[in-house]
Amino acid sequence: MLTILVIFAFFWVTNVISAVTGKHIFSSDEKDIKNFVKCLNDKNVKIYGVKGEKNTELQIAMFGEEGKNLNLIDCSIENDQCLGVVFFPSWEIKGRPVFGAMSLEVISRLSDCKL
Repeated sequence: MLTILVIFAFFWVTNVISAVTGKHIFSSDEKDIKNFVKCLNDKNVKIYGVKGEKNTELQIAMFGEEGKNLNLIDCSIENDQCLGVVFFPSWEIKGRPVFGAMSLEVISRLSDCKL
């Protein structure tokens, strides 16, 4: 159990550092992120959040400059599309809801988009 907590804490800390600094610790270059976001959009992956809300902004920041190109459904404006969304950010990947912020690696694995 302790091992799982340590691994979770490690990934959480690296994600926060990436979001705050805009630098991805285990990441690819900007071209890879651009292709990653294009793949997500091609597969109709959606992120549900609220612009200006801390967790949504941190998740988007993990994508660097390409974060502005994500398929963001702003629930403060398009609340009719956000029925059932209980956490921000939340994702729709392959037609299934996934609640909460995730690392780019997890998003990659769930979406089958190469990072």
